[in-house]
Amino acid sequence: MNEAETRAEHIDPALKAAGWGVGQAKDYAGKLAVRFTYSANGRGVYGIDMETGAEGEVPQFPGPEELWNRTFAKAAHPFPCRPQ
Repeated sequence: MNEAETRAEHIDPALKAAGWGVGQAKDYAGKLAVRFTYSANGRGVYGIDMETGAEGEVPQFPGPEELWNRTFAKAAHPFPCRPQ
């Protein structure tokens, strides 16, 4: 078994079962009372809007200014880089 197979068959399922990833991001966001949270696996970034429930893959993490505008703009779109 090579490294990729070991990860796919043993490590990733164990992390998922332990609550790592999107579930962990949502748990932390709820505890910290933040609107936006993100999860990354080294291959992609997944964004979650805790207020609207919108979620999906995003091309990259937002920068500070973009995140500020999403959080405090009156008509903020959760993921402006993706059509809704």
